[in-house]
Amino acid sequence: MHSPVPVRAVLVLVFGLAAAVATASCATTPPDPSPPPTVRDVTLGQEFTLRAAESVRITGTDLLVTFDSVTEDSRCPTNVNCVWAGNAVVRLTPRVADATRGALELHTTTVDKREAPVDGYRVQLTRLTPNRTEGTPLTQDQYIATLTVVRSR
Repeated sequence: MHSPVPVRAVLVLVFGLAAAVATASCATTPPDPSPPPTVRDVTLGQEFTLRAAESVRITGTDLLVTFDSVTEDSRCPTNVNCVWAGNAVVRLTPRVADATRGALELHTTTVDKREAPVDGYRVQLTRLTPNRTEGTPLTQDQYIATLTVVRSR
């Protein structure tokens, strides 16, 4: 025969479980350790640099440009003799008045693809650093794009 469980013990158990569930549901998720991206202002018509994942706002305009990544880098390494200079493709995301426009892909060597129009402006890729070195792969955080934004002609 089973002995009855005291009511007091059942109540202690029920309230203890309820307190544990309430405490667990109130726990907060630790904050994201990476700081929010900062957006700096640059002047229309002047060169500026961006690292991957950085953004700039063009002063006096509604244009914001973000450097997303380098999607291709076949540039000739500095310590190699190549028949062709190669090419790198820089992917940018422009936003005008908080509306994202289609991604831009600017090339380092194809003259007609070094710049692209965005709502009355032209985004121009001047250079991409660092140069490649044979046997040393570059990571996205190493790339620095030098750009200029001008009014369309």
